[in-house]
Amino acid sequence: MRKKLLRKGIILFKSCQMLHVPSCFLLFFLVSLFLSRHQIPMVQSAFYAIPFSFAAMGCFAINDVYDYDKDVINKPYRILPMGLITRQRAFQTGCFLFFLSAIGAIGVSQNTYELFLYFFAIILAFIYGRFINYLSKIKSVYTAIVIAIPLFFVVYKSSMEIDSFSLLLAVILYITGKELMMDIYDMEGDKESGQYTIPVQWGEKRTFILAAIVQIVSLALFKVRLEVAAHIIVLCFSYLGICYYIWLNKDRIWRRFVVYCLWLPLVICLIVVM
Repeated sequence: MRKKLLRKGIILFKSCQMLHVPSCFLLFFLVSLFLSRHQIPMVQSAFYAIPFSFAAMGCFAINDVYDYDKDVINKPYRILPMGLITRQRAFQTGCFLFFLSAIGAIGVSQNTYELFLYFFAIILAFIYGRFINYLSKIKSVYTAIVIAIPLFFVVYKSSMEIDSFSLLLAVILYITGKELMMDIYDMEGDKESGQYTIPVQWGEKRTFILAAIVQIVSLALFKVRLEVAAHIIVLCFSYLGICYYIWLNKDRIWRRFVVYCLWLPLVICLIVVM
């Protein structure tokens, strides 16, 4: 009995890991927060955020199916390499979450353009795993664009008076840098599975330099074009410097930690701007 309960608990925990529940909750929270700041009731804002969160979870589930071969090398602790659920079940779970996302989008959209933005995000997220297998060189940029769509939705929905082009460019650049560092972390598995990402082709050192440059440019855009206070930008740069120092220590466990910590400067700048 205890073994069964323990197994169920492990499967539940690993399923949440597969679906990236904390990241999807952060997306839900930020979209809800940004919309509620612009005279949209909090409950209504939450309903607008739900389709994006379901689509994100569906994307993570299906992507794990496509990434199975490299996760056996890079992330053997994930639910599929451990054999706790089948790839078919993971794919079905992802499809169901995309179905919920589509139903939610239809339910909350108030015009055709909003519905277009929802389904644009849903389609890009759904084809992500298959698309990346063929065009792995632009994986980081593709990921950044998909993540930026909910922010564009917020800008449109709230009629925010902001330099939307600079905002989206800053977000896409920063996330591209973060994803490039994730690709460095995944280099070994990408090589084995035949995905020729930028780190596989350029090498670790040059990719890291590129990632650092685009993130620095992103923070500069937040200061120059989006008028984030200088002391906040200085704090973000200092934080990035610490993350880069830890990264260059080359400890694999710490590198994984750094990749997730890199979200913080972007989140802080977005909270200030939006």
